[in-house]
This record gives sequence, structure tokens and C-alpha cells, in this order.
Amino acid sequence: ITAPTGGSNSVFVFPVGVTQVQVLATDASNNTANCSSAVRARDSEPPQFHNCPVMGPTVHAPGPSGTTVSWANITATDNHQLANLSRSHEAGQVFAPGDTAVTVQAWDVSGNMVTCSFTVTVFVAGDNSLDDSSSSSSS
Repeated sequence: ITAPTGGSNSVFVFPVGVTQVQVLATDASNNTANCSSAVRARDSEPPQFHNCPVMGPTVHAPGPSGTTVSWANITATDNHQLANLSRSHEAGQVFAPGDTAVTVQAWDVSGNMVTCSFTVTVFVAGDNSLDDSSSSSSS
């Protein structure tokens, strides 16, 4: 909210929620008037992720039971207050061969939500069945 004060503009930052504001005006003849109003500030900015990978890891497993897959710790921050951070999978878990979608979601107390998602790909050593470049032919 911007209010003129002596010919200049002042910017007021209000916390999320309702703030009562009192305004007092005085003219050059010293006449005064005042009023009050409630200012409601809303948070519409979603949380921000840190370390959300653009592409998920691709790893080779020693066998068909899969392998442990790790990535940088994914965290979130918010301009007001973070409420919840949920993860479909954790770094350090064992992933089976194939593609697995990983989703991390963050909500703030105002209900704004953001999603980080990527795919973990696990190949079994010596198995080309997940390799798009492999082909088979029959006669």
C-alpha cells in the first residue's frame, strides 16, 4: 500500500492476515480528518524448491532386485510459513529395475502448493530390455 506523505511515497508491508490501519490527514490550515480501515494481506506465492533435479538419476543395478538410489536432499522454503512437505519416495531407498516416478510436494499455510517430479531409471547390468537403442530382429 502506498500513501503520500509530504510529497513522497511510502510503501507499507503488512503481514499475512488482517491489519487495522488508522489514517490521519492534516491540511495546510491544520484541519484534520481520520479514518480506519482493515487491510487484508494474502499469500498467493507458492513455496520454492531447492535441489529439485531437472532429470532424475539413471543407475545400473547389480541384479534384478534393484539398487539403492540417492540424490541431493530436496527441501522447500516459503515466504510466509511452510506447512507440509511430502515425498512419494526417499533418497537412499531401493528402486526396482525400470522407471519410477518420484514426486515431492510442498504446501504453505495459505494452501499454495508446488510439485517437484522426476523419474528414477534403474537398469540391470547386462539387461538391455530398458535401453531404447536396443532392437531385436526376427527372420
